Amino acid sequence: MTPHALIFDLDGVIADTVRAHEAGWSLVAAELGIALTPEMLASFRGKRRADILRTITGRELSDAEMAAVMPTKTSHYDDFLAGLNDDHILPGVEMLIEAGRKRGLGLAVASSSYNARVVLTKLGLLERFDVIADGLTVFRAKPHPDIFIWAAGALRVRPVDCVVFEDADAGVTAALEAGMRVVGVGDPSIVGRAHIVVPDLAGFDLDSL
Repeated sequence: MTPHALIFDLDGVIADTVRAHEAGWSLVAAELGIALTPEMLASFRGKRRADILRTITGRELSDAEMAAVMPTKTSHYDDFLAGLNDDHILPGVEMLIEAGRKRGLGLAVASSSYNARVVLTKLGLLERFDVIADGLTVFRAKPHPDIFIWAAGALRVRPVDCVVFEDADAGVTAALEAGMRVVGVGDPSIVGRAHIVVPDLAGFDLDSL
C-alpha cells in the first residue's frame, strides 16, 4: 500500500495526556461513589464525555446531571493543560510528521477531544497538520467511522488511501469501519485488531506500510 495521508489520534498517540484524563475521570467516579478498574479506564480512550459517563454510571445522564459532575474533570484537566508543553509530545511523533510531509502526504488529527486545538497549540504542532477534526466536528463519535471519513474528505483523499494511528479500541474500530489501514499504538490487548501494532512511534518507518 502507498498511503496518501496519515491520520493521527491525539491523546496517547501524539500527546502524553492519557494519564491526566484517567485521573480526572477517576475523581469524577469517586464523587459518584464508583471505583474504576484499569479495564474501564482503558475503554474510555477515544470516547466522548457522555459515552464515558454512561459507562461509569450505567445509564444515560441528563444535561443537568452532566453539568453537575463535569466541573471536577474539567478543573483537573485545565490544571494539567496549564503546564502542557512540547515535552509532552510522545516519542517518534515529530519525526513521523516530518517524514510524511517530505513524502507529500496529507496530515490530519482526528480526535474525540474538545480540546484538540488547544493541546496541539500547546505542543507547538497545530500548524504542522493540514486538517484538525475534534469532538465538535461530527455528530457520531468513535467507534463510528464518521470522524475519519470526514478527515479523509477534508484532505481530498480516499479512505482506503489513509493510514490511521490509534491507541484506543474505539478508534481502531472506527478506522477499520472507515476502510483505512490502522497502526495500533500501545497495548496489543487494546489495539490488537489493527493491521500493525507497535509499542510507540519511536523509530516507526513509513516503509513498513
